[in-house]
Amino acid sequence: MEDIIQSAIALKRADKADEAISLLSQYLDDPEVSALAHFHIACCYDWQGKEKEAIPHYRVSLTNDDERIDLEEKLRFDALLGLGSSLRCLGEYQAATDTFETLFEEFPDADAAEPFYAMCLYNVGRHKEACQRLMALLLKTTKSEDIALYREALSLYAQDLDRTW
Repeated sequence: MEDIIQSAIALKRADKADEAISLLSQYLDDPEVSALAHFHIACCYDWQGKEKEAIPHYRVSLTNDDERIDLEEKLRFDALLGLGSSLRCLGEYQAATDTFETLFEEFPDADAAEPFYAMCLYNVGRHKEACQRLMALLLKTTKSEDIALYREALSLYAQDLDRTW
């Protein structure tokens, strides 16, 4: 199956995502690789900007099924990120937010997902929390010495953006 996945990825990168989808579709009913096939089909649709078509495949790839082998941890993370991002792109802000909250329950240190989640929080009106998360991410990941000089103060401010002294 690994060869088929690699072929599908190569087809997608060569702008032949429809061919990759056709190749992977042959495996949707195979419980040993179904979740993997659905995941990569979702990625192909995302690659094409067809988030609406990607979403059902992400959902199936993430669904626990006693008969189907689940995605490995890294791909599960990618599927949750892809699903949340796709939902957000289509204006399904609450569903996207819920998806990212599930992602952070499973992957609490997922820095790569923070900006996507912050956008969702913004979209559902949780502006303060969005800003706080982005500030925390900035302080955690910055290599800027200029920002690092103010890390302690910014960290304190980020805890409560409305506080005054």
